[in-house]
Amino acid sequence: MDHVKGWITWRRELLAAGFAAGEVRQRLRVGALVSVRRGAYLTRALPPDRELRHVILVRAALPDLAADAVVSHASAAVLLGFPLWNVPLGHVHVTRCRRSGARRSSGVHVHAAPLEPDEIVEVDGLRLTSPARTVVDLVRWLPFEQAVVAADGALRLQLVTRAGLAQAAERAARDESLRVVRWTW
Repeated sequence: MDHVKGWITWRRELLAAGFAAGEVRQRLRVGALVSVRRGAYLTRALPPDRELRHVILVRAALPDLAADAVVSHASAAVLLGFPLWNVPLGHVHVTRCRRSGARRSSGVHVHAAPLEPDEIVEVDGLRLTSPARTVVDLVRWLPFEQAVVAADGALRLQLVTRAGLAQAAERAARDESLRVVRWTW
């Protein structure tokens, strides 16, 4: 999904290329530009595929986030290819490695939780939580049925192993700031 990066046009780039602010607003009014989020536009219609739309949202949000933000939860699941059922994709989810300071604003949900280096992977140039950590985060965050779909899908696609999930759940259980995950993988 790295190709999506080239779909986004930034307001600062348009202004640097000689477009006046009024021209940008006019292009938005007539549909020549589609706003993805403040300052980020597409020169095409938003795709009908909700996962692809979410990838665009993730790419558009990242420049505004802190350097230590790691794509996580449903956003990481989409980028990793997990099947998701009835999971809202209106917010980009990131985790920052800290004990407090979670917030939700501007289409971004920032989670605060400790992350170990082996819980971070790179996909298409983006830093994401590892597949096992993503499953554990989804299990803690989603209702049971939705979490089962994601966990089962990750197992079926061989993105995680039962042993890897058990290890990630055990690590999460040792951190008292995180809700304990107790599943039989």
